[in-house]
Amino acid sequence: MDTPPPLHPCIFFIGLHGVGKTTLGRHLHQHHGWMHISLGDLGRLARSRRLPREHSTRFMGHLAAQLPGDRLSRPLIESLLGEIERHRQAGPVSVDGFPAEPFHMGLLPPGSQVFHLEVPDAQREERLLARGEHTVRQWTGKPQGSNRDKDLPLLLELHRELITSIDASFPVASVASLVLSHLPSNQVA
Repeated sequence: MDTPPPLHPCIFFIGLHGVGKTTLGRHLHQHHGWMHISLGDLGRLARSRRLPREHSTRFMGHLAAQLPGDRLSRPLIESLLGEIERHRQAGPVSVDGFPAEPFHMGLLPPGSQVFHLEVPDAQREERLLARGEHTVRQWTGKPQGSNRDKDLPLLLELHRELITSIDASFPVASVASLVLSHLPSNQVA
């Protein structure tokens, strides 16, 4: 009987809006070949009816139905987990926007790692203001008020031993190297 090949690593980035989760995921994709799944970016694409070929129609449909800032629906979570497993068969995967609530930690694939990205508030606000200059996502200087940001302290409190905190105030290449240094050597791509 053939043994299935081992799945590639999967890492998750959590943190407040503007700490660099998507930027880090894109860097890992562009410079290290990781598949990057950004629930925020893909949700905006899905709601505008643009469907990337590398993602299933089912997954993108669930993202299109998800309202920004709302708690993730169970069908979306199930679809996301299936998408992650499918992509892990081909290569390593990074995800941002999940886990968003404490109970999500129990749903993560075995062997995955969660990284909490942190930056000083002033630097985070600078990043959000700069992002607003280049995208339609404007930062008003007021808290986003998303459930994900509100649930983050409880998620960290309940699962601190399962989460690695990373200072993401450095250039993205340095933060990527730091994240990769936390993976077992047989998982670094």
